[in-house]
Amino acid sequence: MELDAFEQERDKTFEILVCLGEPLSRREVATLHRLVGLDAYLNEEEARTLAAFASLRALQPAGALPSTLAPAGNPLHVIFRVAGQMTPAGELDAPSLEGAVLLIDAQERSPLYLDRPAVLQLVGDDGAVLWSGYREPNQPLPDFEEMGLRALPEPPAAEPPPPEPTPATSGETLAEAPPPRARPLLIAGGVAALAAGGLYGVAYGMSLRYDDPTNSDITTVAELDAYGRKTNALVWTSVGLLGVGVTLGTTGMVVRSQTW
Repeated sequence: MELDAFEQERDKTFEILVCLGEPLSRREVATLHRLVGLDAYLNEEEARTLAAFASLRALQPAGALPSTLAPAGNPLHVIFRVAGQMTPAGELDAPSLEGAVLLIDAQERSPLYLDRPAVLQLVGDDGAVLWSGYREPNQPLPDFEEMGLRALPEPPAAEPPPPEPTPATSGETLAEAPPPRARPLLIAGGVAALAAGGLYGVAYGMSLRYDDPTNSDITTVAELDAYGRKTNALVWTSVGLLGVGVTLGTTGMVVRSQTW
């Protein structure tokens, strides 16, 4: 498969994610959602692309795709805009846990939507990350009991406020109202840069096959057009990923992982 090089670098990113030693920031989570959205787009998974970009837009409502990643006229801009207008389908109940806090996209007690991906991290009372993972849309939560964590009982529902007292008439007394009852991104610049290089190499190889008149894989004008569009998408995505790697490196987001 032509996208193998890019997918290998993506897999390395997720291997790093599960070994995180510190909580991610909102910006770092947004970078991860952007990577997943690009991966889904290159694999022509429209629903997954929209879902990843919807999670990204929730973190950065005013954000936009840089021109180095998607030049004017690129269909990614349309997908990105539509993703920002999507309404979540529903929420999953995230339990409160004894001895740990569940961070959802770098936020405590944030909504966990059924049809959107989320970066989940369990942070212990001492601030150490116990577990990290990427939950895809419509997937259940992990089994926290298997991790040795116990869900705390739900607090009792709040009682409704007492009714307003009515003015007393002659000979009546008012009844007494009842009393009211958690950094650095481990998706480092080096990984993004490697992904950019690998993806550009794939694009270069595809361009050679695109220009080869003897290529038997392309038999119709429609296939030729689709091949050309995918080659262009790979080139622009590699440029965008290289920009992400430079940004991460210059801002000092260094990978810190637990010892395994």
